[in-house]
Amino acid sequence: MTIRTFKAALVGSVFAAAAFAGTTAQAATASATASANILTQVSVTKDFDLDFGTIAIGTSGGTVTVGNTDNRTCGSGLVCSASAKSAAFTIAGAPNQLVGISIDPSVTLNRVTPTAGGASMSATLSTSVPTATLSATGGATFTAGGILTVANTQAAGGYQGTFNVTVNYQ
Repeated sequence: MTIRTFKAALVGSVFAAAAFAGTTAQAATASATASANILTQVSVTKDFDLDFGTIAIGTSGGTVTVGNTDNRTCGSGLVCSASAKSAAFTIAGAPNQLVGISIDPSVTLNRVTPTAGGASMSATLSTSVPTATLSATGGATFTAGGILTVANTQAAGGYQGTFNVTVNYQ
C-alpha cells in the first residue's frame, strides 16, 4: 500500500467513524393521561348542643353519662332531672363520599352563672360513628355524647364549655 492509498484509507475511516458516532438508537415513546377529581368542600353544622341536664349532688359526687341517643345515666351519688340531649351535627359534601369524623376527646365546663370563674368540671366525649358515607344528595348526620365528672363539692351554678368536631373526606 502506498502512502497515498494509506492516507486515503485513513481519511475514509475517520469519516466513517464520525458518521457512525452521530447515529443513535431508535427511541420509544408512550403517552399517559393526567386526571383529577375535585370534590365540593365538606362542611359540618351543629344542630343541637350537648346538654347533661340538671344535676343535684346527693350523697356524693359521681358521673353523668349522656349517650349518643339522648339517653342519660346518672351516677348513684347524684340526682338528675330535666331532659338531657346529645349534641347533633349535619354534614354536607359530595354525594356518596366517605368522611372521617373526629371530636375533641374532652371538654372543660367552666361556671358561668351566677358568677363566672373558679369552678369547673370535665367531660370525656365520643361520637356515634367514626366515619359516615354521605347520601346520594351529599348529606349525613351524627351525634356526640359524653361522661361528665361532678365532684361532691361542686359549686352550684350553670356551666359551659366548647368542643370541636372535625369532618374530612377519606
